[in-house]
Amino acid sequence: MTGKKISFIVFTSNTANPIKLELGYRTLVFVTLGLFFLFVVSVLLLVQFNQFVLESLEKKRVIAENQNLKKQLSQVENKIEALELSLARSKSFITKLKLITNSEDPSYGLNLAQMPVNLESRSGFSFVPFYSGPEEKLSQDGMALELPTEQSYDLLSIRIDRSIEETELQEQSLTELWQLLSDRQAFLAAMPSVKPSRGWISSTFGYRPHPFSGRTVLHAGIDIAANSGTPIVAPASGVVTFVGYDEGYGKVVEIDHGFGLSTRFGHCSQIFVKIGQQVNRFDVIASVGNTGRSTGSHLHYEVRFNGIPRNPLLFILDED
Repeated sequence: MTGKKISFIVFTSNTANPIKLELGYRTLVFVTLGLFFLFVVSVLLLVQFNQFVLESLEKKRVIAENQNLKKQLSQVENKIEALELSLARSKSFITKLKLITNSEDPSYGLNLAQMPVNLESRSGFSFVPFYSGPEEKLSQDGMALELPTEQSYDLLSIRIDRSIEETELQEQSLTELWQLLSDRQAFLAAMPSVKPSRGWISSTFGYRPHPFSGRTVLHAGIDIAANSGTPIVAPASGVVTFVGYDEGYGKVVEIDHGFGLSTRFGHCSQIFVKIGQQVNRFDVIASVGNTGRSTGSHLHYEVRFNGIPRNPLLFILDED
C-alpha cells in the first residue's frame, strides 16, 4: 500500500507531450487533509468575522440608544430640579403667609425669629445629582460611555413621588390659608409684605461692624442700595407717626401699621407725607437719599414688632 502511486497526466495545447505528475499515496493523503483543514479554518474565520461585524453593529446601536436615553433622562432630571426649586419657593411663600397671618402658633414673635432662610431647609429637599450612584460602562475604541443604572431610575422615581407628595401637602396648606385669610383682611393689609424700594440689598439684618465706629452692633434693618430720588412706597396700610430728621437716620419716616407692627425709612432725600396721614400699600411716601450718617445713596428699612426690630426679609413676599 505504501508503494502505490497515483499519476496525473496533464495535456496542454502548447506541447505535444503531456505532463505527468506522480504522487505517493501518503503524500496525497497529507495534501488532501491539508486542503480540508484550510477549508475548515477559512469557514470558521468567516463565521467569526461575520459574528464580529454583527456584534459591532449591535454594540453601536445599543450605545446610540443609551446615549439618547441618557440625554432624555438628563432632560427629565432638569425638569425635576426645576420642580423641586419651585416647590421650595412655594413652601417658603406658604410658610411666610402662615407666619404673618399667625395661623400656626400664637407665639408670633418667636415664630418670626425662627423663620428658615435656606431653600433646602425650607423644602426638606436635598439636591443630589441624578447620576450619583454606580454606573455601567460600555467601551468601544478605547472610549468609555457612562450609562444610567437601575439605581438612577430608582432615585428618579423617589424624587418624583416626593415632589407629588409635597405638591399635595402644599395644596392642602393653601386651601387652609385661603379659608383663614378671608377672616383676616385688616391684618393682612397691615403686613409690610412688599419691598419698599427698587434696588439691591447691600446690607442685611443682624450684627455687623459699624461702618463709622467699627464696633459690632445690631443692624436693625436692611439697606437697599438705589439711585438718589428712587421712590419709596409704603409696604402696608398704616398711619404716619413720625416725620423728621435724625443725626443717624437723616430724613426719616415712621409708619404705624397696627397689630404692634411699625416700619421706619431712613436716609431719605425727600419726604412726601406728614404726621397723621393715612397711607395705603404702594403709596409713595419718600425718595431714596444719602442724608444722615450714610456711606452712599440707599434706603435703610426697618420693621418692628412691639418695638423690637425684626428682619424685614421675613415679611417681604414679592421676593426677586
